[in-house]
Amino acid sequence: MSIGTLASPLTSAVARIGRVFARPRAGHWALAAGARGMVAAHVGFDALGEPHLDAVEFLDARGDRPARRGADVAAAMRAFSSPCVVVLSPADYRSVFLPGLPVPAQERSDALRWRLRDEIDFPVQDAVIDCVVAPVSHQMHEHGLWMAVAAPSSKVHELIGPLSEAGIEIAAVDVPELAQRNLCMRLTAPERTAAMLTMDAQHGLLTVCRGDGVLASRQLDPIAVTLSGDDDERRAAMIERLALEIQRTFDNVERQYGAAPPDRVHLLVERHADQVAEGLRNSIAAAVEPISFDSLCAERDLNSARRAALDRTAALAVGAALRGSGEGVAR
Repeated sequence: MSIGTLASPLTSAVARIGRVFARPRAGHWALAAGARGMVAAHVGFDALGEPHLDAVEFLDARGDRPARRGADVAAAMRAFSSPCVVVLSPADYRSVFLPGLPVPAQERSDALRWRLRDEIDFPVQDAVIDCVVAPVSHQMHEHGLWMAVAAPSSKVHELIGPLSEAGIEIAAVDVPELAQRNLCMRLTAPERTAAMLTMDAQHGLLTVCRGDGVLASRQLDPIAVTLSGDDDERRAAMIERLALEIQRTFDNVERQYGAAPPDRVHLLVERHADQVAEGLRNSIAAAVEPISFDSLCAERDLNSARRAALDRTAALAVGAALRGSGEGVAR
């Protein structure tokens, strides 16, 4: 996915944002921010395009020298001289699903700028905009289903500016939906529909994907906050609500887009994961499986890989770093 071109000296560094059809390279760093700090993950690719997770760096944001400073991040990335993908936080962008428009690919951004003028809460003329297209079998979507993403140009500059000044080559800016899409693509056959649910103490995101398209996404932050608490009774009730929201999303995908419902949910919940997984297994038809990086890529650092499978921010960083992995992601 490309989210437009930035009219600034940084244009050459971020000319294509979140590009789906990226050419395979030696690898990527990806940087994602969470409540406890930032996580940098590096994924490389072998001669056949198969990924290997080389490093996961957890950068604490607390103290006198928070790791959000570009120089600190650059120091953590010196082990591999690869370009970096920066993952936007939920507050930094808006995503909108809409029927595809009958315009050439090179005109999609301009068409979306007009289409989204009443859908976003920041000036559309100053936004970075593009979309990911999912082919669907429905008469109302003959041009596919578009997941449009818009972000204020000022916010994008704010995030990548310090990193670029610190000498980090910025390859792209991505969003959590596409990081989860990349993970799903490595874990699911291309003709199948799959879902991924990730939650920490502040944020929750459900995505439904098939191939390189995103069919649905739901921000579930209030549910994530309650599930991470210590009130057993409220948590049990919230798991029931979560299962209902998941099933409603699956039903909408099947009804609106003619897609088979997901047959599995890849799950990463940081707190009370076993209870959440058991509750979902008892309430929805799809299989519920914890995310495992053992089947995702050949880890070179098993400890980091296993820690990443328990940390939402790290999982998003790994997903974003998977862009451009030939058969797995860049198709």
